[in-house]
Amino acid sequence: CLIEMVSFPSPVSKLYFRWARGLEKHGDKIIQLTREDDYKSVYADCYYQTNERKQKFFTGKRAETQGQYFDFILDSKKPFIVSESNPFRQYDGWLRFGWNSYKWTKGNFNNDNVDDTRWKRFQNITGVTFNDWHSPGDDIIIMGQKEGDSALNELYEQGFNSFYDWVNVVIKNIRKHTDRRIVIRPHPRNLDKTLIQVRSKVLKNNKKNNVVLSKHLTQGGNQGGAGLDADLNNAHCVVSFNSLSSVEAVCKGIPVFSLNDGSMTYPISHKSLSQIENINYDIDRTQWQNQIAYTMWNKVDVISGECWEHLKPVYFS
Repeated sequence: CLIEMVSFPSPVSKLYFRWARGLEKHGDKIIQLTREDDYKSVYADCYYQTNERKQKFFTGKRAETQGQYFDFILDSKKPFIVSESNPFRQYDGWLRFGWNSYKWTKGNFNNDNVDDTRWKRFQNITGVTFNDWHSPGDDIIIMGQKEGDSALNELYEQGFNSFYDWVNVVIKNIRKHTDRRIVIRPHPRNLDKTLIQVRSKVLKNNKKNNVVLSKHLTQGGNQGGAGLDADLNNAHCVVSFNSLSSVEAVCKGIPVFSLNDGSMTYPISHKSLSQIENINYDIDRTQWQNQIAYTMWNKVDVISGECWEHLKPVYFS
């Protein structure tokens, strides 16, 4: 039967890669609404949204232009596709698509029992390589994340008012197990504002804890580039909440501690900071590679209908 997917005005729903054409290949359709439409009266089997609800969507003008739509989707109790950025940020042309979330354990990517077909294709297209697990340096790198981002929703739900309040707790826990130098690498977006927080909330409170600011800062964008590479080259390990920088670390073979199960590297990460001086350098990445390949799709996959063909059976036969 015909599946009707409803999308909302941008930026709530950005139909990347001509998403509607992929549905049409299977006899389904997207109803793309404008701000003038009475969205509450439009029938939908499912919805399409970009990213997830953030705190800032529910204040000021954004409450009307964005927040109301995210709330409506959640309140409908119907499934929704979430589009988000590519886990392998160094390779353009790919995006994540999953049901109900873009996070590893929160989203449904229909990737529990998959083979290596898509991973081999991704490898052939991008040339992605992986180093053997090793620690090239002695530093513990804590990866910063963008304040207010939906990736941090669970952190705020735990009672933290700021990402860097969480970092202070992580530093205390690390110090129970090691005295290695801890390097704070802030997120490159809004770097000037972030540095004020890092200095006032973290460095000031950890003057005797051998905690320093990265010397390889990156300004703007989402991918750390050469600056990130320089920090990783001095890393004993990487610690993050659920930053995609952990994917770059895994490619370089650097052990990661992903402390939120929404992280795209969660299955191959260390889960407890008590392991920080007892790193496992024998974690098998094979299954993770096969599974992550089914979370990301390129334009050809979407337009051909292959992406929708894979995701549709989760809810619709």
